[in-house]
Amino acid sequence: MFTAKNPILEFNLSQFKDADDLVGAFHQVRDHALAGKTPVVFWDEFDSDKLKWLRYFLAPMQDGAFQERQLRHSVGKCVFVFAGGTSWTFEEFKTPAATAVDDFTLAKGPDFVSRIAGFLDIAGPNQREKMPLRGPRERAKDPADIEFPIRRAMTIRVALRLENRKLDIDAGLLNALLKIGKYRNGARSMVNLLTYMSSRGDGTIRRADLPPDDILELYVDSSRQFHELILEYTKQAARAEKIAEWIHQDYRESLSAEQKTSDVEWDKLTEDMKDSNRFAAMRMPEILSLVDLKLEDGLNSEAEDARISKVIADDLEKLAEAEHGGWEEHKRMEGWTYGEPRLNAARKHDLLKPYEMLPDDQKKKDTQAIENYGKNARKAGFRIVPKNSDGQPACG
Repeated sequence: MFTAKNPILEFNLSQFKDADDLVGAFHQVRDHALAGKTPVVFWDEFDSDKLKWLRYFLAPMQDGAFQERQLRHSVGKCVFVFAGGTSWTFEEFKTPAATAVDDFTLAKGPDFVSRIAGFLDIAGPNQREKMPLRGPRERAKDPADIEFPIRRAMTIRVALRLENRKLDIDAGLLNALLKIGKYRNGARSMVNLLTYMSSRGDGTIRRADLPPDDILELYVDSSRQFHELILEYTKQAARAEKIAEWIHQDYRESLSAEQKTSDVEWDKLTEDMKDSNRFAAMRMPEILSLVDLKLEDGLNSEAEDARISKVIADDLEKLAEAEHGGWEEHKRMEGWTYGEPRLNAARKHDLLKPYEMLPDDQKKKDTQAIENYGKNARKAGFRIVPKNSDGQPACG
């Protein structure tokens, strides 16, 4: 934790004109050190202006001193933190393209890197991109970065200063904010869009709060895709409403004679019970995507359904684990926690634990839920097809 003994100093090197500006910054650091403090110095845009600033940090980082014309000053005890904007990762910064190696060397890049004590690659709201060290130097999305929607969710909460308050937002709009291909200027674009939509100040965000498309294009790479993602959620929710009834019907048919007292028709369920089935239907597309399948309008032939069933059966255990994970996430969002024995009144559940720790009879419920995907989709008027399908199932 930073205290008066550890003041934070911030300098943006892209705003500096020449070395005299940097010397003035070093003197500010030195003044704090002479006062018995240990400042943390944040050097923003240190890699600006073709890396011309790197050479001036070599002596302070190595010897704790800086040069002012003919005078040499001790910079004092301090911590330097460098933040750049020209490379996505530290690896990319210290390993420039072959055509830029000479420029990097002349700018004292290798000497600067050799003095770095540690680094942290900060990921923004966009999916990480990586540049291959060999071959064409073109950035491509990193498929291993699957956490970017979580970073976006965190950005939303911070930007809107929600703290412990619940976000009141249109579900389709939230889907678009989390899934849009790219925010043009990273976190800055995302925060600006959220600020625009929340400007009414009533604590809610609705589709009517969206800016016109020409303004939206300032923040995201495609306003058209943004609107499609809003509608995607709407269509998915409409499908889930129909499929949820058949999921509940599966449950009713699985009841033993002794359990028939729990048999309740869909129309007589409480909204909480209906929501449990709706969420089970809502997570179907995400789970199907794990084996490159998707849910869409229309019906398959029996042969097509058989091929889809085989794709699902080949990865049944993986899909069942994802089904349990989705159920567990939903329960925890509703305030349930692990507890034995199960106590509904206290929202304690003995199955809120990893899939591999479940008893076999409970694992079987998850596998059966997956095996019933095709049947329930068909009864609701939908079909499961390969992700790359144009409407004609082609898996074999």
